[in-house]
Amino acid sequence: MDLRPTRDVDAIAALRAEYPDAAPAAVMMSCNPPLLILRALHKFPLHPQIPALKGLDMTATAAGRAVARLMKS
Repeated sequence: MDLRPTRDVDAIAALRAEYPDAAPAAVMMSCNPPLLILRALHKFPLHPQIPALKGLDMTATAAGRAVARLMKS
């Protein structure tokens, strides 16, 4: 599909109709890995600490559960 500024709304609506789960999945795939990496880096004293990440619930995704389990070992 060719996206153009004059018809983005129609193209986005068509994509959403054909692939309704694509947008939430794309957001999760682009946001979760960096958050998990930052959370894992907190385990080491070499990096700046971001207090808000200490309370990050990593168990909401399979990757987050795996990272949490590995960080405990």
